[in-house]
Amino acid sequence: MTLWAQYINFCKSSGAQRQLGRVYASALQANPRSVSIWVDAAAWEYEGNQNMLNARALMQQGLRLNEESEQLWCEYLRLELLYIRQIRSRQVILGTQADAQAMFLQGVVAGVVYDNAIQQFPENLDFRMMLAKVAHEFQGVDDLLNKIYDRCPPPRPESPAATRR
Repeated sequence: MTLWAQYINFCKSSGAQRQLGRVYASALQANPRSVSIWVDAAAWEYEGNQNMLNARALMQQGLRLNEESEQLWCEYLRLELLYIRQIRSRQVILGTQADAQAMFLQGVVAGVVYDNAIQQFPENLDFRMMLAKVAHEFQGVDDLLNKIYDRCPPPRPESPAATRR
């Protein structure tokens, strides 16, 4: 893993964008259970290549192979929320507001990511709070936050949270 990380950093620092894509592909093929490589590759696609479709595809493929990774689910939600913020910023700059994008901008796709994430960990309240923490980093996703909090199960009587009431 250290060698892959060094190679990736070398390609980034030398500006070898085409080679970097091949390096990520090889690194992921050799280390499909490495969550950090999936996240880094998706971030590179989104930020470096300005390609949300490829970034989303990488996250989804990573989740198919690592569906139990809470970190990967959180980062996928963060990616979708970053994309919403980017689209909103563009609309402000351009002075446009398209109704077709309204549902997307309200976080519908991020809500689907949340739904799929909690299906993997239905009883894990801490994980739901991790997802809520990610969502709190972004403005304008009140519908998503309400969804997260509305779907949280009540604390069990034996839990420390229930005894503090």
